[in-house]
Amino acid sequence: GTHANAQATISITNGGKLVVDGTGSIGPFDGINLGVNGGRADVTVSGIGSSVDISGNNPILQVGRSGATAQASFSVLAGASASAMFLNVGRDSARGSMLIDGAGSQLTLAGAGTPGIAGAAFGNVGRDGGNGTATVSNGGRWLVTDAGADTRPGGGSPGIIVGRGAGGTGLLEIKGAGSTVEIVSSSLGLAVGVADNFNPYMSVGYDSGSSGELKVNSGGKLLITGNAKTSLTDQRYTGLVIGGRSPNTVGGVGRATITGLGSEVRLAGTDAYVSVGRGSGGQGVLDVLNQGHLDSTGLDVGWTGGTGTMTVDNATVRLSGGPFVDGGGAGITIGAGTGSVGVISLSNAAQISLSSNTAPFGINVGGGRTLDGGTGTLNMASGSSIQYSGTAGHALTVGRSLGSTGTMTMTGASSVVLGNNGSLLIGRVVGSTGTMTMRTASTLSANYVGIGSTPGVDTGTAKLIVTDSTVTAPTVEIGKLGTLGGDNGTINGLVINRGTLAPGESPGRIIINGGILGDGDLVLDVASDGQGGFLTDALILTKISTFDLGDMKIIFNFTGTTDPNLFLGSGKFDLDTFLLSRDGQTDSGLSSVFVQGTDWGDLLDSGQFSAKADQFDITSLTFNTDGHFGVIAVAVPEPTTWAMLFAGLAVLVLNARRRSAAV
Repeated sequence: GTHANAQATISITNGGKLVVDGTGSIGPFDGINLGVNGGRADVTVSGIGSSVDISGNNPILQVGRSGATAQASFSVLAGASASAMFLNVGRDSARGSMLIDGAGSQLTLAGAGTPGIAGAAFGNVGRDGGNGTATVSNGGRWLVTDAGADTRPGGGSPGIIVGRGAGGTGLLEIKGAGSTVEIVSSSLGLAVGVADNFNPYMSVGYDSGSSGELKVNSGGKLLITGNAKTSLTDQRYTGLVIGGRSPNTVGGVGRATITGLGSEVRLAGTDAYVSVGRGSGGQGVLDVLNQGHLDSTGLDVGWTGGTGTMTVDNATVRLSGGPFVDGGGAGITIGAGTGSVGVISLSNAAQISLSSNTAPFGINVGGGRTLDGGTGTLNMASGSSIQYSGTAGHALTVGRSLGSTGTMTMTGASSVVLGNNGSLLIGRVVGSTGTMTMRTASTLSANYVGIGSTPGVDTGTAKLIVTDSTVTAPTVEIGKLGTLGGDNGTINGLVINRGTLAPGESPGRIIINGGILGDGDLVLDVASDGQGGFLTDALILTKISTFDLGDMKIIFNFTGTTDPNLFLGSGKFDLDTFLLSRDGQTDSGLSSVFVQGTDWGDLLDSGQFSAKADQFDITSLTFNTDGHFGVIAVAVPEPTTWAMLFAGLAVLVLNARRRSAAV
């Protein structure tokens, strides 16, 4: 099918073979072109023993080679096989489709190309304005491998790109149990310090103007394995990029979906990573659904200027191993690098597990270990979980680096288990911002929780809201720019407060089961209930908790229209209203656990207290040693009242001027 209106049909069956062998020719490419200059060609190879084999100089199969009206198809069915080194499906405005179907059916791309002309074995689906579709189904297999050849002279990785070049659009679907696409590299076994082979690479929506889609469903598998060794001088990453390419280039648009029991994308071997939305302009979406599975060492969502979105719904993501050549271990980075935006959402018992015994690992939400800036969001809902394991140190960080912003939300009995050597760090460094909110029976356990703090050091701007949820850690530390709040949240551990502890959500309560100390602010809200009564914040300490409030600044905050004078008249302006002790299910004023003969005046002094109100000026606040307060407050006129007052003053001034002129 070599020109417009031409049509060719080739059928290879019953053990028949089509062989193209350019060995000994001058090349540079030996191969088969289907659908050229607008023509049409359809090739089917079917049955055990039937094959299409291309060899010689950079052997290539091109399905839909060129021309806006060109169409081509290539099918490997019922145990047949095909082989080459390079593949293009849908190139230069042409349309192409490829089908590998049935147990034993296999397409193999193998070897390394001629230096300066071609790299390692590689396949493109949808290239340079072309549209390509590739399907591997019902136990079929597509293998891309260097086959032990030296890929260094050609400077290329074995791999696949779905959607390449301006206007290139591609779709790769892997479906059905036993259906596999595998990309694998080998090591040359060289001495330490000598550059090894290049490891596999795959991209979905590679560069500017391209778009690609990957579907793995119904038990299909995508396996990418890098066996070559890496070093700082000769890095050899094993990568899958969805929407984009390298950090310094403009990326394309990519989408990937892994869905169904047994469906899996697995990256293994040397420095394996998945990147969703990579590089300026890169836009990526990754959905792992309905018992699908993703396995890698690293995962980036929104990286170096890209935008990435990932959904994990009733599915599993597992990250393990490391270290990477640059020192990091298994982990996830969400929104890292200036202009980057990343979002991961977990729902319906979705699970993420991370483990390493060899390198520090964890999750960074907003900013990266080596990248400043970026905006990251991590949402967990409906029983989703994150589980850390392994002996290496690890952390969950919300707001990782300078100029970064991280936001994390947990709802619906979601859980995070960081283990005995894991830390939660919110606003990890100076200049970072992090906010974490926990609601509806969510839980988090760690060895340390820093809210705008690392041990003993103030860091970024941070907030942790714990509402109807529980945080468990030996130490929960609030830095000067940190805030701990929430309603009916429980903190199991010692709270060190150098920032702001604000029980409730205007108002409400926080339960501390462990202890509290520090020199930060304790903000206690008072609100009118609208029926003549009052609602107040409460800090509740379990009976076993220790406390030292002697250096803390206690601020009473009267919200909305709440009148401090009326609150004083209610008889509730007493520290035992705000500070409570819990014994089992019974709460009582904290003074009930004082050593006999001790009163509030022995623990606190009047200089620690202040008060503010939204609509009142508080002119006097007095503290009695029995814990009661006195207050005098004057209402602040409403803006309309001020306007009327100023108008009245203007009339008086005008009249005064008129009288003066009449004299």
